[in-house]
Amino acid sequence: MNNSSQVKTLALIYRGLTVIGLFLLVAAYFSPVWWVSLEAPQYPKATFPDGIRIHFHFTGVHNGCTEQESEEIEVGEGIDCVEEMDTINHYVGMAPTSAGGPIERGLSHFSFSILGVMLLVFMMPDGRKQIVVLGGGFAAIMVWMLVSLYGQGYLEVIAAGFAEGMGQFFNDKKQIIEETEALKRNAGMVVGAYGLIMVAITLALWKAGTGLRWVLAFIPASLSVIFVLDYAAWLYWFGHNLHPWGAFSVKPFMPTVFGDGKVAQFTTHSYPHYGYFFLLGVSFVLLLAMLLRRKMTRLAAEGEANQG
Repeated sequence: MNNSSQVKTLALIYRGLTVIGLFLLVAAYFSPVWWVSLEAPQYPKATFPDGIRIHFHFTGVHNGCTEQESEEIEVGEGIDCVEEMDTINHYVGMAPTSAGGPIERGLSHFSFSILGVMLLVFMMPDGRKQIVVLGGGFAAIMVWMLVSLYGQGYLEVIAAGFAEGMGQFFNDKKQIIEETEALKRNAGMVVGAYGLIMVAITLALWKAGTGLRWVLAFIPASLSVIFVLDYAAWLYWFGHNLHPWGAFSVKPFMPTVFGDGKVAQFTTHSYPHYGYFFLLGVSFVLLLAMLLRRKMTRLAAEGEANQG
């Protein structure tokens, strides 16, 4: 196979891998990424075979309990383990699950759109069209974000959901209002940071050219690590911001990020769900795509040098 054929083959393969990464990224967005469950004697296996289980998605926290028939609960009645988990956490003075990651969850569709644009541009040949598509895509997302959050009131919807969740377990209305206002301010700062990052990436790619193309794939490839770091940070916050109104006194602690643990009489479990394996797939195929594109670029440069 001559140099030109190798370059074309590598281009086809790395773009194919990037498309696969893009599809896996979309699949991860709509999938449960992590699950947590609590087991205790008062939750018998017959009724709660998986314990009090919840699923973490990029868009929110969902019920993970399977419906079981028992003397206490009839089929069709349903079990909302998110509420049950919040009730358990309330007894030890822990904030409800709605307090965790409200901005990340609320802005997740914008975040994934940004990553999608980056991957689309990564698949393109080097040149000015990359800058036009990247800048145009980022600008469209920024306008969409501002119109949605401030023009159509989506930020107020996020804040209202946060306040409602906190209000179910907090009696201090003043504190809830203060935290809700802080949430809106922080969301505004995150939006501003997104704008600055998008401008910086576009300008850097324009100035540095092909030398910075790798960041377009590396950031999406890092999402599996970013998720775990963010998840661990929020668990730390939950375990170290206990409130005095808890029925049981528990010292500040670090909840289990991965594996099994023990809190009071509860056995805890925290493990990745299938959506996280989609993220690992994104990391693998994009890192491979980056390596193949690097090899393709080197072979292309060698071919041009030989022709010259």
